[in-house]
Amino acid sequence: MDLIVNDPYVYKDRIRASTGIAIVRAEKYIMENAGNLVTPYLLYHGERDRIVTASTSKLFDSLATKVKNKKLTIIPNGEHDAVYRPEKIEGIASEVADWILKLA
Repeated sequence: MDLIVNDPYVYKDRIRASTGIAIVRAEKYIMENAGNLVTPYLLYHGERDRIVTASTSKLFDSLATKVKNKKLTIIPNGEHDAVYRPEKIEGIASEVADWILKLA
């Protein structure tokens, strides 16, 4: 979370009610339509994410039954910024590049 907290480009004030409502509606739409998704995806989620729980990604992944090439990785002890951690980013970037090359 330190990277997010200290990032000057990350909004840190309270969200507006309209933004919160839009986020809830978007999540509902995504979950309701996950079964229609066919696009390959690679999804990383921090196990200890307190902003969006890892169980949300697990549910999405289980609902996306038409996707043939998908991968969900839960990062142990990871928080919301897990993929941006200096100790993780190089390995994750390499995994993403390999995954993309396999799709080509």
